[in-house]
Amino acid sequence: MQQDYWIKDQTRKETITKTLIPNLRNFELFATYYNLIDKKGLSFPLSFDNELIVNKIYQKNLYNYFVLEHNGLKELYILPNENITELTEKIVSKIDDCCCENEVVDLLITEM
Repeated sequence: MQQDYWIKDQTRKETITKTLIPNLRNFELFATYYNLIDKKGLSFPLSFDNELIVNKIYQKNLYNYFVLEHNGLKELYILPNENITELTEKIVSKIDDCCCENEVVDLLITEM
């Protein structure tokens, strides 16, 4: 059974609503709801150096993702896609096997 992690702001006062997806290792993986366009995505804060270039849009298997930096904080965003729910379920089923944030990013990109 698929779980619906996304919370829509019915008032649309918030542009993006983030809901933490529970996992045993407490990684900050978020179900990201884009209220203005009624679409689901994912996001993951990056607290480590990586090879992803800020503000560059990447594409893999019809998924688009990018890293946004604001006030020194970086975050990986996987943009809305018709298969985002299935991707999320795959990630949720494997995230507890990850030991560090870098492995979570690798999992996110590999499962796309």
